[in-house]
Amino acid sequence: MADSQGSAQTRAKNKYNAKAYDSLRIVVKKGRKEIIKAHAEASGESINGFVSRAIDEAMARDAAVTGSEPGHPPVWAVAAVEPHPDYTMTVTFRSGEKRLYDMRPWIESEKYGRVYAPLKDIDFFMRAYVDGSAAWSDEIDIAPEELYDNGVPIDDAAEGE
Repeated sequence: MADSQGSAQTRAKNKYNAKAYDSLRIVVKKGRKEIIKAHAEASGESINGFVSRAIDEAMARDAAVTGSEPGHPPVWAVAAVEPHPDYTMTVTFRSGEKRLYDMRPWIESEKYGRVYAPLKDIDFFMRAYVDGSAAWSDEIDIAPEELYDNGVPIDDAAEGE
């Protein structure tokens, strides 16, 4: 009888946990788990409590830096890029906002020109894609914050003219 009561209790607990919690599985290098566990215990927390708190603190810190709400993409998160033959790009951010960004200063720059020199080939420039930001290859991209901060806002009505 005790075994069936234990099984029923376990099933009830598992049912409650499935409704109340999401599960995350993280993988760390060998030996790291014990370091994390010791740190958590020294702070009076379980590993789960420590990891949850660390995530919350990191999200709040990121939100303070990016000006976004925790769990929401920063205003400068890039959704789409549309390159133009004059070396400008229409950048659409995940908020729906669009900005026009001019790559010519980077391509012509004495300091950064070597990095962006391949973009002088207009066919290569026109192959821009989104990989966290505007990118052309594993070696050539531009920070999304740069695109947002220095892009010129586009009015949708003006864009259609």
